[in-house]
Amino acid sequence: MANRLKIGIDFHGVITANPHFFSAFSQGAVKRGWEIHVITGGPADVVCKMLDDWKIAYTTIFAILDFYEALNKVQHITDNKFHVEDKLWDSAKARYCKEHGIDIHIDDSTIYKKWFSTPYCLYDTFESSCRLEDGKKMDFSGSAEIALNEVENAVRKKQSAS
Repeated sequence: MANRLKIGIDFHGVITANPHFFSAFSQGAVKRGWEIHVITGGPADVVCKMLDDWKIAYTTIFAILDFYEALNKVQHITDNKFHVEDKLWDSAKARYCKEHGIDIHIDDSTIYKKWFSTPYCLYDTFESSCRLEDGKKMDFSGSAEIALNEVENAVRKKQSAS
């Protein structure tokens, strides 16, 4: 069992909902030697600037828009509007997590969840909590250190069960 956890965190709706908490959370994770993968719709350059402004520590940014743009699968409607086939867009985070061995992904949307084989923690912005598939709720409203311990325990429990 590897000690280096890989955590996926959605940007819009998770990090943006509580940047102060996720700054402490991400910095604590990196200090533990973990990887933080910010997984977002994008674009990466805009997200990167905000992450830096909020002092969010991260290993990698995966931006769905940039990924499909590189594959010429983005249809530009106007300067600010674009379209990517729903199935491609909705499954991109799950595919990224599986291909990169992400141990747990934190997201606020139920749309993407059905595509995931990676453990998925549904973030509740009102409660600042995250609920796993087994119903376990982790508190993300207080100490980042306690939340990191809860995430680690949940991942280790899942790893030992497999």
